[in-house]
Amino acid sequence: MTEIQLPDWGEPLFEGWWRYMLLYGGRGSAKSHTVAAALVVRAAMTTTRFLCVREFQNSIDDSAKQLLEDKIYDMGMHGRFSITKYGIEHKQTGSTFRFRGMSRPGSLRGTEGIDVVWGDEAQDFSRKSLRSLIPTIRKPGSQLIFTLNPQTPQDAIWKLIEKLQGDPKAVLRLVNWRDNPWFPEILNEERLRDLRRDKDEYQHIWEGQFLSRSNALIMSDRCQLGLEFDCPPAWDTDDGRYYYGADFGFAADPNVLIRAWIKDGYLWVDRAVFGYGIELPDIARMYDAVPGARDWPILADSSRPDIISMLRNLGFNIEGAPKGPGSIEDGIAFLRSFNGIKVHRRCVEFQEECLRYSYKVDKKTEQVLPVVESGFDHGWDALRYAFALLAKSMNGLVVSDEEMNDLDMF
Repeated sequence: MTEIQLPDWGEPLFEGWWRYMLLYGGRGSAKSHTVAAALVVRAAMTTTRFLCVREFQNSIDDSAKQLLEDKIYDMGMHGRFSITKYGIEHKQTGSTFRFRGMSRPGSLRGTEGIDVVWGDEAQDFSRKSLRSLIPTIRKPGSQLIFTLNPQTPQDAIWKLIEKLQGDPKAVLRLVNWRDNPWFPEILNEERLRDLRRDKDEYQHIWEGQFLSRSNALIMSDRCQLGLEFDCPPAWDTDDGRYYYGADFGFAADPNVLIRAWIKDGYLWVDRAVFGYGIELPDIARMYDAVPGARDWPILADSSRPDIISMLRNLGFNIEGAPKGPGSIEDGIAFLRSFNGIKVHRRCVEFQEECLRYSYKVDKKTEQVLPVVESGFDHGWDALRYAFALLAKSMNGLVVSDEEMNDLDMF
């Protein structure tokens, strides 16, 4: 066995009595580095099949592969491993490392016989991903390791932590910078700088506490981001059509056109075009970048009838979306009524809005106010407009969120 230095809390990584290990906490704790080093050594000790997963992995560069390679070289073991573009294998023991993104369809195919799973950045895991992963890893003696910095108490991985409290086969450990015996001075300087700048953000980044403003976030818990999927034929959607919504920009705000559809109870968004500093005559050119924009109805911000009239004259089937008292709240409730919202990886700006769309927070009292914070609402306004007539026809009837609250991992 190659000797390595590990913090005391990392010693159970070499033990076989546990089924679950969840290491959670803030930056500088060396959680991922410790797990990576331990797995490399285990690979050299005995034949082991490792599966390294993240929720979002659009390419091998998004995986933990580079960190594992770094550990192999740091420990002088590069001669013992065969490292290819997509995998790692120990030449003597035959141990293998495979890498998957849980959000990709079929990500767990061919994973029978896995001995150890390492789920990094596990705060991003969806409930669906965990429900698929855990029962798939069923080889006797198999183990699941998760490393994460918690975001909200509603995170699927945190629900798992809560369920495993007191379980005799679970290692649950809060690990922060002070638990790293080799915490570097350069990171300590950064830590102290963050402490002076924003105490709430510091608690999350460095102490592994929940995001203090997370209850102000509106849609992040409903969104699955970074996905790849094809647009189905209109007849193969739940209601046989696509939905287009447009928000008009003023000053520094963007013009937005979004395309979506409903399928299997989910709302799917595959196009979200943001245009900054677009002159009025160029809006049509921006819209033409979205397939079908001239063929399907577009519901738009009704506060600019002049732009709507111009676009109609240019051949677009566009009209103002209905507005009124409570229309924002009703629109949000309608969007939340779906099983979830699946967003294509090409919708870069909209994915950022998914994570940052929020209500205002009173700076003095930290109370969440019933007013949407401006700045990350443009794509969401466009999406609300797209479904405004459908939401109105359904008279605001939405599915209760209660069924989403109980997370049964087993």
